[in-house]
Amino acid sequence: MRITHVVRQFHPAIGGMENVVENLASAQRAKGHQVRIVTLDRVFNAAKPHRLPAHEWFNGFEIVRVPYFGSKRYPIALSALRHVRDADIVHVHGVDFFLDYLAWTAPFHRRKLVVSTHGGFFHTDKMRVIEKFTRVGDQLTYDVTIEDPDVLLEPWVLPTRQLRRNATNTIVGERGSCTDSEQKEAATQYRH
Repeated sequence: MRITHVVRQFHPAIGGMENVVENLASAQRAKGHQVRIVTLDRVFNAAKPHRLPAHEWFNGFEIVRVPYFGSKRYPIALSALRHVRDADIVHVHGVDFFLDYLAWTAPFHRRKLVVSTHGGFFHTDKMRVIEKFTRVGDQLTYDVTIEDPDVLLEPWVLPTRQLRRNATNTIVGERGSCTDSEQKEAATQYRH
């Protein structure tokens, strides 16, 4: 499969999003996928800002760097579009110009888009999260609705989750990481 990651900053830039993209791309490459990273041609916080090479191979995957204009906060890089056309999947990292541009041009490039916001969910002080827990017998139903009239066109509703208490009344402890080690103790389980 041909996977293209689109991210504002990447190698040699160092940061959380850059590390996530590198680890994901490395794992995909190890599984035999063709991986390309499309990123900007300058590192924002470099001691001596300069243009990086337009094309490079790094850890077995391709890096394509595109020029941009505008601010670091919303860099405009129109040439990114030509580098996603041969991808099976385009994974956009962050909420910025790349996401806006590739979403708006989707009817033209016709690539499947995957978006990871990396915490970029914007909200205002009018945001309201409504969680509803309903227990009927051994079943617990969990519903979540997020409302923010200044950001969302309509309330965002998480699909209903249903959990059933196990027959042995064993308490299933919560863990910080996502694991399936409790599977034998729980009749149903939801993890994210």
